Amino acid sequence: MAFKVEEALEIIYKNVSPKSIKILPIEQALGFVLAQDVIAIYNLPPFNNSAMDGYAVKIADAGKSVKVKHTIFAGDDSSEILKEGFGIKIMTGARIPEGCECIVPIENTQRD
Repeated sequence: MAFKVEEALEIIYKNVSPKSIKILPIEQALGFVLAQDVIAIYNLPPFNNSAMDGYAVKIADAGKSVKVKHTIFAGDDSSEILKEGFGIKIMTGARIPEGCECIVPIENTQRD
């Protein structure tokens, strides 16, 4: 049986009782729900980083071979600017270079 969102919320509110609040060390918080939102006051890391090992490329280079002359590792302070026709090998956690429009996972590439 399908319910409208408002009806479903009303059923939930009628059948769920509020829970008490516990203060726990983070190590013991598995399985619990936060009593209030936690908002970070600053981003860590403070830059966009790669979620995977792969190649930073431009969209215009999709399906083409690109020249790769450089690798950015996590922790590197690279200021390289990505140009069309080139790719930069990038490791998980590394700063995404300026000009990058896409990270292609390493598993989806092949070397020429």
